[in-house]
Amino acid sequence: MIRQNLILYHCNDFFRCHRFVHTEDYMIVSKEDGNWLGTGMYFWDNLANAEYWMRKKNRKEPYKNYSIVAAEIYLDQLLDLTDINVCNKIGRLWEEYQKKNVINDAKEYGLGYKLNILFQSIPFFRDNFYVTKVYGKYNNTPKNKLWTYNVRGNRAEPTASVKCIYCVRNQAAIGEKEMKGSEK
Repeated sequence: MIRQNLILYHCNDFFRCHRFVHTEDYMIVSKEDGNWLGTGMYFWDNLANAEYWMRKKNRKEPYKNYSIVAAEIYLDQLLDLTDINVCNKIGRLWEEYQKKNVINDAKEYGLGYKLNILFQSIPFFRDNFYVTKVYGKYNNTPKNKLWTYNVRGNRAEPTASVKCIYCVRNQAAIGEKEMKGSEK
């Protein structure tokens, strides 16, 4: 059977990227628990977005050498948070978990925190979802030369300011890997 997959891109310092490519069971894990997708290795859906991230990191830490890696990511165990029905089901599950575990429902928890708790507490999550997908809104995306759009407008239209982001939690979702480039 052919596994559904994508080639995705990650930016980090050269040494971590090199280790990721050359070590079978190593992932560059972020312990994020705020507004994004929680703990895991984050990937962009295209090289231009990874290059943007590398430029941003170089501005913050110009003394470091950053690289980009490409990886084949298997999507057969995907938690797709771009699907409103999935979001609503997970939202209801979170509410049930809060009630059972007496978690303060007045406090506003970030998506990453909620996902981390669900993945840690519910074996079904750990066993069935290796990759999580979401769209991120980037209002300061530079204009492109092909078409114009209003990021803050109310009408439906094509836009380049929404980015698709993937978070891999399980090494089994990662296939082949390679270095794509570095800056400096």
